[in-house]
Amino acid sequence: MLLQLDKLIEKTEREYAGTEFPKELTTAQLLLREHEASRNKIRNLIDTTAEEGEEIVIRVRQQVRSLNIILASSFGVCFFASTGACIRGRLNDYPEEVVFRCLKEFDE
Repeated sequence: MLLQLDKLIEKTEREYAGTEFPKELTTAQLLLREHEASRNKIRNLIDTTAEEGEEIVIRVRQQVRSLNIILASSFGVCFFASTGACIRGRLNDYPEEVVFRCLKEFDE
């Protein structure tokens, strides 16, 4: 999608760089309408690309969080970044709020 956006912007810039300024009002109005249509098309593509980028970031964060939880559970270790404290052993042996706080810090 990003490549498509770059190509559209480059194409539009090339088209307008070679365009002469109109001398008649009707030609200027037509050129203005074409410009507005191009601008709207680019704006829509930017919005779509930004939304897709946000979705990717959210998915990656979720995957990293899941991986962190799996690793913490597998090794039986959870580290509190804020205090430097560490709990060892099975996470099931600790109160839920301790494990949740630990995993939340692990995720940040």
